[in-house]
Amino acid sequence: MGLPVVITKNISDDSDIIQNEAIGYVLQELTNEEYKNACKEISSILKNNTTEVHENITSIAHRYRSFKIAEDIYEKIYSK
Repeated sequence: MGLPVVITKNISDDSDIIQNEAIGYVLQELTNEEYKNACKEISSILKNNTTEVHENITSIAHRYRSFKIAEDIYEKIYSK
């Protein structure tokens, strides 16, 4: 959808991708302070050109989580 993501730490590769690509916030713990930090980070991300942010996040999502990746993996698994 092209929106910044808030996620908890240690969720598959997703937490690392979101943090490394700076497309959201990774909650380190479930506290009010961390939720406030997440809101600040998301606000900061959205202060930039929203079209550019949307395109960047969408591009990263396609790179790491496109249906084509899943199709290729399933084809390899079931073609044997």
